[in-house]
Amino acid sequence: DIVVSVPRYASEKTRRCNGKAHPAWQMAESGAVTLPHVDVDINGVGINTYFIVTRGAELIVAWRRKDLHECDALREIPTLGALHRIPSLTILRAVKGDVIFMPADTVHMVITEKTKCHLTFHTYPEPRVR
Repeated sequence: DIVVSVPRYASEKTRRCNGKAHPAWQMAESGAVTLPHVDVDINGVGINTYFIVTRGAELIVAWRRKDLHECDALREIPTLGALHRIPSLTILRAVKGDVIFMPADTVHMVITEKTKCHLTFHTYPEPRVR
């Protein structure tokens, strides 16, 4: 038997309307920090995240949620120096022209190095077939 697991709202168009998948511009000044989080739609379903950097520079710190839940991150890694404990840790610097993709359930934080502007949008992961 094939079991397909999808959110209760069926079509991609409906999911975009009900969820948080519309593109949005995000701007931040130098020194701005977003705390560790996972992107989910308004129903709590994990969504893939894309950034298209159009201005400035940002440091993206990311890891798989199974390695450290975002709710535990600030307690477990009180300083950036403690990040090395996370097995799936990825740190990258994104600048104008870069396109970043993070799969659903990727915990991430963004540190703005130089005043930035990026376009962000989300997609739903492909349904899992078991």
